[in-house]
Amino acid sequence: MRSGEIVEAISATRSWHKKTVNTLIRRLVDKGAIQYDKSPGAYLYYPAIDKDAYRVAKTTKLVSDLYDGKIAPMIATFAEADSLSDQDIAALEKVISELSER
Repeated sequence: MRSGEIVEAISATRSWHKKTVNTLIRRLVDKGAIQYDKSPGAYLYYPAIDKDAYRVAKTTKLVSDLYDGKIAPMIATFAEADSLSDQDIAALEKVISELSER
């Protein structure tokens, strides 16, 4: 995606100036979150990792930082805060059942 396209996409939801978006792009490149290819007349930006790999990395860090690497206390936190819907509970039960069958 070209920087102009990124600016346009972000402008649809936020009132950021073009310079602000370009600074964000540069910082994301510096941090290794996105990469780019230089093509004639433009830079083409793309994610350095896919969405699922990013989620795994961020979730692993969160569990490690806040719950000493243990998932059960994290889920208990959501349960105690009444943050789990019936659908969430059903999905968790399904995951646990599938893990138990391994």
